[in-house]
Amino acid sequence: IILATIGALTILIAAMMVFPNTNMMRILSYHLVSQVGYMILGISLGSQLAIIGGVFHIFNNIIYKSCLILGAGSIYQVSSSFELDDMGGMAKILPITMVTFVIATLSISGIPPFNGFVSKWLIYQGIAKSSLPGWQFFLFAAVFGSVLSLSAFIKQMQSAFFQYESK
Repeated sequence: IILATIGALTILIAAMMVFPNTNMMRILSYHLVSQVGYMILGISLGSQLAIIGGVFHIFNNIIYKSCLILGAGSIYQVSSSFELDDMGGMAKILPITMVTFVIATLSISGIPPFNGFVSKWLIYQGIAKSSLPGWQFFLFAAVFGSVLSLSAFIKQMQSAFFQYESK
């Protein structure tokens, strides 16, 4: 129960720490911490389904987080900054990076049919089938963490790819 609580709180706190930040790498770092919360939560539940989800989430996180960091690097090469305020209009300049960033964003947010959905779904199912007291809190934390991730990445993509500056 203690590890599951730590995992759930890690998901929520790290996902909320994203919103006051405007540095793309700092945002990705907080999301990394949040995703580790899913791994801890899944593995700590002890059921076969949740452990498989937690371990699968480790591999998924490596894939989509690498894609997001490489995308941030591509944006940095063009804008010379990781600050969202210094970016804008990258969709015209880096269309392939934008597409890969969108795919990785949908995956990290647990949107079907992307790989992040499968691992998070296994964790959700493991939580729902667990007999832990307070399993509803763990499920809420996991689902709400995904919603926070999606909203933060929508903000990040809007700032980096679609917001045009008047320089």
